[in-house]
Amino acid sequence: MKRVTVILLIVIAVGVLWIAFKVTETSKITYDRSAALIYNYEGMKEAQQKQDKKEMKLKYNLDSLQVNFQKAVNLYNQDYPKLSKEEKFKREKLLAFQQNQLKGYSENVESTVNPKKINLIPTFSFFIVSFFTFV
Repeated sequence: MKRVTVILLIVIAVGVLWIAFKVTETSKITYDRSAALIYNYEGMKEAQQKQDKKEMKLKYNLDSLQVNFQKAVNLYNQDYPKLSKEEKFKREKLLAFQQNQLKGYSENVESTVNPKKINLIPTFSFFIVSFFTFV
């Protein structure tokens, strides 16, 4: 009877170990072309379209500021011979202000647009890697 019990315990132990091994041996899904997966993901497409619209709006505003500044410079150059010293000083001060505003906006557009393009991928790739690792 002791022998049967020992054999039965060994069979049960081997069975438990085999089941434990099979449970922990899950198939890992990996995707080597994660960039292709990310860019084909609907949420990523929507985020990219939203980012592109925002980018176009910022660039359009920048172009408008550049055109307005150039018009002001051309008008100043055209009126320069007729202007008094005070008018020249006022216009030059206004042009300097517009130029600084244009420069600041341009730097703001560059700092806003470029890093966001870079940062979109890690956020989505972390989500996808996490999802496939734990499935």
